[in-house]
Amino acid sequence: MDFDDTWHPATHPSGAVLPALLAVSDMMPQKRKPSGLDLLLAFNVGIEVQGRLMRFSNGASNIPKKFHPPSVVGPMGGAAACAHLLSLDPSQCSHALAIAASLAGAPMANAATQSKPLHIGNASRLGMEAALLASRGLEASPLILDSVPGVAGFNAFYEDYMPLPLYLAQDEGHSFLIEDQDIAFKRFPAHLGMHWVVDAAVLHPGRHNAAGAGGAAEPGPRGAP
Repeated sequence: MDFDDTWHPATHPSGAVLPALLAVSDMMPQKRKPSGLDLLLAFNVGIEVQGRLMRFSNGASNIPKKFHPPSVVGPMGGAAACAHLLSLDPSQCSHALAIAASLAGAPMANAATQSKPLHIGNASRLGMEAALLASRGLEASPLILDSVPGVAGFNAFYEDYMPLPLYLAQDEGHSFLIEDQDIAFKRFPAHLGMHWVVDAAVLHPGRHNAAGAGGAAEPGPRGAP
């Protein structure tokens, strides 16, 4: 059963962020427990980072062929969210994202297998680990999100990746992507490619009736039970 939410460009943003935030919140000392507002803001940060990274690439709007998007932007969003919740300084946040980039990436070939849920689970776990490692002093390239000629950073995942300047949170022009584009929930708990199959089965149920003895069933779309 595939209950992940969806967004555009296509990814499953919440599953990479929320479990990591809950785990970090649980491990924090009682006197530093985050408020509900703290959690919501950190969650929005994690969603925002995923959306911004994908919007820096035109190719990310197409059906992916190399990497399963949640395994790429998911760890980045999880790391950003946890870094915010842990109140890391700008340098530590930069290292957290760079560490997460080193932990990102799963092939699309596994997106249609029972290993697909590992992509989201690992994205959440690895994003949290990246933030925790950065909080303890581990460093990585501060240029990982830049476009540096001759050296692959985040553009190793999206070849046409081209980062753009962003408004700071205190600037008048700043807004979260989720304010303009809400997260969608699947009509059926299955991979998006299966939705057309389910729709066809619901709209044309007669085509799936088993044939009588010695006969053949009328051809039509078939899905896993």
